[in-house]
Amino acid sequence: MNTSQTSTACLFFFVLLLGGCRDDGRGSGLIETQTPTEIQVPSNGAYGILVVGPFRAGVQELTLRIGSEQFDLSSYQGALRFDTAKMSLLDVVFPKSDFHLVNRLDEENGSVRFAGFAVDGFGGVVDIGLSFESEVPIRSGDVTFDLGVLGTPVGSEIRREEIFEIQEMAKKGAP
Repeated sequence: MNTSQTSTACLFFFVLLLGGCRDDGRGSGLIETQTPTEIQVPSNGAYGILVVGPFRAGVQELTLRIGSEQFDLSSYQGALRFDTAKMSLLDVVFPKSDFHLVNRLDEENGSVRFAGFAVDGFGGVVDIGLSFESEVPIRSGDVTFDLGVLGTPVGSEIRREEIFEIQEMAKKGAP
Protein backbone atom coordinates (compact mmCIF):
# COMPACT_ATOMS: atom_id res chain seq x y z
CA MET A 1 0.00 0.00 0.00
CA ASN A 2 1.53 3.35 -1.02
CA THR A 3 1.47 6.58 0.98
CA SER A 4 -1.52 7.96 -0.94
CA GLN A 5 -3.58 4.82 -0.29
CA THR A 6 -2.57 4.82 3.38
CA SER A 7 -3.57 8.49 3.70
CA THR A 8 -6.90 7.82 2.00
CA ALA A 9 -7.57 4.82 4.24
CA CYS A 10 -6.66 6.79 7.39
CA LEU A 11 -8.88 9.70 6.33
CA PHE A 12 -11.76 7.28 5.67
CA PHE A 13 -11.31 5.77 9.13
CA PHE A 14 -11.33 9.12 10.93
CA VAL A 15 -14.43 10.23 9.01
CA LEU A 16 -15.93 6.88 10.01
CA LEU A 17 -15.15 7.51 13.69
CA LEU A 18 -16.43 11.08 13.68
CA GLY A 19 -19.64 10.29 11.84
CA GLY A 20 -20.02 6.74 13.03
CA CYS A 21 -21.39 7.46 16.46
CA ARG A 22 -24.81 8.48 15.24
CA ASP A 23 -27.79 6.67 13.82
CA ASP A 24 -28.10 7.40 10.09
CA GLY A 25 -31.57 5.85 9.62
CA ARG A 26 -30.56 3.56 6.76
CA GLY A 27 -32.39 0.26 6.43
CA SER A 28 -30.99 -3.17 7.12
CA GLY A 29 -30.16 -5.95 4.67
CA LEU A 30 -31.81 -8.39 7.10
CA ILE A 31 -31.83 -12.03 6.10
CA GLU A 32 -34.49 -14.10 7.84
CA THR A 33 -33.93 -17.80 8.49
CA GLN A 34 -35.96 -20.56 10.10
CA THR A 35 -33.25 -22.38 12.06
CA PRO A 36 -29.59 -21.72 12.82
CA THR A 37 -28.55 -24.62 10.57
CA GLU A 38 -29.99 -22.80 7.53
CA ILE A 39 -27.77 -19.75 7.98
CA GLN A 40 -25.32 -19.25 5.16
CA VAL A 41 -23.30 -16.11 4.63
CA PRO A 42 -23.67 -14.43 1.24
CA SER A 43 -20.83 -14.86 -1.24
CA ASN A 44 -21.52 -11.43 -2.72
CA GLY A 45 -21.19 -8.45 -0.41
CA ALA A 46 -20.27 -8.28 3.25
CA TYR A 47 -22.06 -9.61 6.31
CA GLY A 48 -22.47 -9.51 10.03
CA ILE A 49 -23.79 -12.51 11.95
CA LEU A 50 -24.36 -13.27 15.64
CA VAL A 51 -22.86 -16.60 16.70
CA VAL A 52 -24.18 -17.98 19.98
CA GLY A 53 -21.68 -19.53 22.35
CA PRO A 54 -22.05 -21.25 25.71
CA PHE A 55 -24.45 -20.20 28.48
CA ARG A 56 -22.93 -20.95 31.88
CA ALA A 57 -23.77 -19.71 35.37
CA GLY A 58 -25.91 -16.85 34.08
CA VAL A 59 -23.39 -15.68 31.46
CA GLN A 60 -24.14 -15.93 27.73
CA GLU A 61 -21.24 -15.73 25.28
CA LEU A 62 -21.91 -14.34 21.78
CA THR A 63 -19.68 -13.43 18.86
CA LEU A 64 -20.47 -10.74 16.33
CA ARG A 65 -18.67 -11.94 13.20
CA ILE A 66 -18.06 -9.38 10.46
CA GLY A 67 -16.70 -10.63 7.14
CA SER A 68 -16.85 -10.81 3.39
CA GLU A 69 -15.96 -13.33 0.71
CA GLN A 70 -16.01 -10.58 -1.93
CA PHE A 71 -14.21 -7.65 -0.26
CA ASP A 72 -11.06 -7.22 1.79
CA LEU A 73 -12.47 -5.34 4.79
CA SER A 74 -10.32 -2.71 6.50
CA SER A 75 -12.86 -0.74 8.53
CA TYR A 76 -16.23 -1.16 10.20
CA GLN A 77 -18.54 0.72 12.50
CA GLY A 78 -21.89 -0.14 13.93
CA ALA A 79 -24.14 -0.45 16.94
CA LEU A 80 -25.32 -3.29 19.13
CA ARG A 81 -28.72 -3.14 20.84
CA PHE A 82 -30.10 -5.25 23.67
CA ASP A 83 -32.91 -5.23 26.24
CA THR A 84 -31.48 -4.06 29.57
CA ALA A 85 -34.49 -5.56 31.40
CA LYS A 86 -33.38 -9.05 30.23
CA MET A 87 -29.59 -8.76 30.27
CA SER A 88 -26.55 -6.63 30.97
CA LEU A 89 -23.35 -6.42 28.96
CA LEU A 90 -20.36 -7.66 30.94
CA ASP A 91 -17.52 -7.51 28.42
CA VAL A 92 -16.56 -6.76 24.82
CA VAL A 93 -13.41 -8.48 23.51
CA PHE A 94 -11.79 -7.48 20.21
CA PRO A 95 -9.07 -9.25 18.25
CA LYS A 96 -5.58 -8.44 19.56
CA SER A 97 -4.44 -7.11 16.18
CA ASP A 98 -5.28 -3.87 14.38
CA PHE A 99 -7.30 -1.04 15.95
CA HIS A 100 -10.73 -1.60 17.54
CA LEU A 101 -12.80 0.46 19.95
CA VAL A 102 -16.12 0.40 21.74
CA ASN A 103 -18.26 3.27 23.03
CA ARG A 104 -20.27 2.07 26.05
CA LEU A 105 -21.62 5.51 27.06
CA ASP A 106 -25.21 4.58 26.16
CA GLU A 107 -25.00 1.04 27.57
CA GLU A 108 -27.60 1.70 30.29
CA ASN A 109 -30.10 2.31 27.46
CA GLY A 110 -29.12 -0.94 25.72
CA SER A 111 -26.92 0.51 22.99
CA VAL A 112 -23.19 0.08 22.41
CA ARG A 113 -21.28 1.49 19.42
CA PHE A 114 -18.15 -0.10 17.97
CA ALA A 115 -15.57 0.55 15.24
CA GLY A 116 -12.36 -0.91 13.89
CA PHE A 117 -9.63 -0.22 11.35
CA ALA A 118 -6.68 -2.00 9.74
CA VAL A 119 -4.59 -0.12 7.15
CA ASP A 120 -3.88 -3.23 5.07
CA GLY A 121 -7.19 -4.96 5.77
CA PHE A 122 -8.18 -7.45 8.45
CA GLY A 123 -7.16 -10.47 6.38
CA GLY A 124 -10.34 -12.39 7.16
CA VAL A 125 -13.30 -12.11 9.48
CA VAL A 126 -13.41 -9.90 12.57
CA ASP A 127 -14.83 -11.65 15.64
CA ILE A 128 -16.05 -9.38 18.43
CA GLY A 129 -16.64 -11.36 21.62
CA LEU A 130 -19.59 -10.35 23.79
CA SER A 131 -20.45 -11.55 27.29
CA PHE A 132 -23.90 -10.88 28.73
CA GLU A 133 -25.30 -11.57 32.18
CA SER A 134 -28.76 -13.08 31.80
CA GLU A 135 -31.15 -15.28 33.77
CA VAL A 136 -31.84 -17.46 30.71
CA PRO A 137 -30.02 -18.16 27.44
CA ILE A 138 -30.25 -15.31 24.94
CA ARG A 139 -32.45 -15.98 21.91
CA SER A 140 -32.64 -14.53 18.41
CA GLY A 141 -33.97 -10.99 18.61
CA ASP A 142 -32.73 -10.34 22.16
CA VAL A 143 -29.56 -8.79 20.73
CA THR A 144 -29.51 -6.96 17.38
CA PHE A 145 -26.86 -5.01 15.51
CA ASP A 146 -26.44 -2.51 12.72
CA LEU A 147 -23.36 -2.30 10.53
CA GLY A 148 -23.45 1.38 9.66
CA VAL A 149 -20.32 1.48 7.49
CA LEU A 150 -17.87 -1.08 6.12
CA GLY A 151 -14.80 -0.04 4.12
CA THR A 152 -11.95 -1.47 2.06
CA PRO A 153 -8.17 -0.76 2.27
CA VAL A 154 -8.37 1.64 -0.72
CA GLY A 155 -10.85 3.83 1.17
CA SER A 156 -14.00 2.68 -0.61
CA GLU A 157 -17.21 2.37 1.36
CA ILE A 158 -19.16 -0.83 0.69
CA ARG A 159 -22.60 0.06 -0.62
CA ARG A 160 -25.48 -0.45 1.83
CA GLU A 161 -27.22 -2.94 -0.48
CA GLU A 162 -24.07 -5.10 -0.31
CA ILE A 163 -24.14 -5.35 3.50
CA PHE A 164 -26.19 -8.20 4.96
CA GLU A 165 -27.08 -8.19 8.66
CA ILE A 166 -28.02 -11.70 9.68
CA GLN A 167 -29.91 -11.20 12.95
CA GLU A 168 -30.80 -14.87 13.51
CA MET A 169 -28.44 -16.54 15.99
CA ALA A 170 -26.04 -19.03 14.42
CA LYS A 171 -24.61 -21.96 16.34
CA LYS A 172 -20.93 -21.95 17.33
CA GLY A 173 -18.82 -23.05 14.38
CA ALA A 174 -20.92 -21.08 11.86
CA PRO A 175 -19.14 -19.43 8.91
